[in-house]
Amino acid sequence: MPFFETLSKLMSKNTISVKQLSKTLEIDENEIQNWKDNHTVPDMQTLILLADYFHCSVDYLIGHKIKRKVKKVSKKPTRSINIEDYTADQCKEITLWSNILNEWEDYCIGKLSKTQATKDFATIATLKYPSLKISANVLYRKKRVLREYGVCGLIDLRGGHNKNCCSIPTVAWEIFLNFYNDLVHYDKMKCYNLTVDAIEKTRPELLPLPSYNTFIRKLKKESSSDNEAISDKQKCPK
Repeated sequence: MPFFETLSKLMSKNTISVKQLSKTLEIDENEIQNWKDNHTVPDMQTLILLADYFHCSVDYLIGHKIKRKVKKVSKKPTRSINIEDYTADQCKEITLWSNILNEWEDYCIGKLSKTQATKDFATIATLKYPSLKISANVLYRKKRVLREYGVCGLIDLRGGHNKNCCSIPTVAWEIFLNFYNDLVHYDKMKCYNLTVDAIEKTRPELLPLPSYNTFIRKLKKESSSDNEAISDKQKCPK
């Protein structure tokens, strides 16, 4: 359920008008109207303020439920951050991806093929948000982690408090090298994207993978080590 529909439902249930909400929480009425007209999600601080006021979770406000799967053994990393521990950048990231996912949902309404609509939206979103690498796979992955972990899933946890989890899984590295060794067909970025696709299909519990730059740094480091080994071997007397 889109954000404003959920908010309207809560306001109706508690018999609160837009004017009352604006006055009580000191939020401009025009801003509230903008949420409705443009299908946008407010920033994280405002979401937290609304969640506290209506005694609900931020996840509920933006219309997502966390699916909890019961498994005997879970290898999936735990994503858990207290709301008060979100940094300013993390709040912006949550708001940004919440808006993108809402825009995606709206764009697909009425389209004959959601698959094609998703690809088309990814192209449009890439132009609108040039700093992000948006593809159909990225959108589906963001939607999945949001469903499984809540808003925390929208945060890239490869840095900050989760910095120890940035190492590249062995299986992902081997897949990347297989593509890299076939550079006649693929460039490095294509190798990375194909690796992400392969992991998403075969080992989704390993997602999200470290960034493209992390893979390239490791590639350069290993190439440098190989060159040094060859050089040392050449220097050795026969």
